[in-house]
Amino acid sequence: MNFSLTFDNSGDSIDFVSTNPDLVEYYIDQLNQRKANSFCVQNSKWTDLVTQDINHLHSVLEQVNTWIEELTDWRYDVFNSEDYLNQKNLNRFHANWVKSKNQIYDIDAKRQQNNFTGVVEHIHDMFPDDERFVMLGNLLTKLNRSQQYDQINLAVHKLESRFNQINFGMSDGTWQEFPNVFDQSVLTNNIANFNLTFNHLGRTLYNKFQTFDLNLEHNDENSFDQLLGFVDLKLLPAQTIPLSSEYQQWCQSMNRVACGDNLTLGNIPNLHDRLTEYRQLIYKNLKNNNNFSIHSA
Repeated sequence: MNFSLTFDNSGDSIDFVSTNPDLVEYYIDQLNQRKANSFCVQNSKWTDLVTQDINHLHSVLEQVNTWIEELTDWRYDVFNSEDYLNQKNLNRFHANWVKSKNQIYDIDAKRQQNNFTGVVEHIHDMFPDDERFVMLGNLLTKLNRSQQYDQINLAVHKLESRFNQINFGMSDGTWQEFPNVFDQSVLTNNIANFNLTFNHLGRTLYNKFQTFDLNLEHNDENSFDQLLGFVDLKLLPAQTIPLSSEYQQWCQSMNRVACGDNLTLGNIPNLHDRLTEYRQLIYKNLKNNNNFSIHSA
């Protein structure tokens, strides 16, 4: 079964292949019956934060480019704002940052290249005559550039993480709750691109295992007993993650059916090929305060 998220006003959509077709059909039907099929981002600052992260990365790269070429004979590419959502660009920034740390700076060769002028002479004076080859990482520490340079790494990871999980709730702010008529076999530890988010009163069975309620002493279990109006988007590779043998053995000892912590709805086909497109689509629509609804194909 296929379904889609469709944004208001723009009509932009994201297509999914369902991981639990009956559950998706039931969830959409329940939302429609309640006239509640409209979701908005829960963190109203999310697009502002993404914009800040893009601008920060761009600014750091431009600042680094004012001096790095003199040391390395290369510089970082810079882009228009939304091109920083392209993972290939982010991967290239990160790889160049990592590799450059071990790049060898040849003091004597650099002095000749720059006609014995500029910062190369300052570097020459910083090191003894028998130390002519220096790793760039060590050199940047001596030049007090490391903290600024390491901002590239931090900025890349921060921007990437914004799309790891984006949480959504009812656009009208209402609390929507209806019975989960499916057995707990639908709960897994798998990572999917679209999920029902745990926002329940209580702990899942898996969480009780994680928090050492190993004798099930406390009667606060809620393993998605209700379906709520909270979903999330994860632009991460889908993964099948089996339940651990330790957890399954514990469940067996407690005479309980082992179930996971995640209630997945669907995955985006060929996400790898369309990651930039979907990042930009989500960023644009949430920036324009567009809500989305869920539709069966």
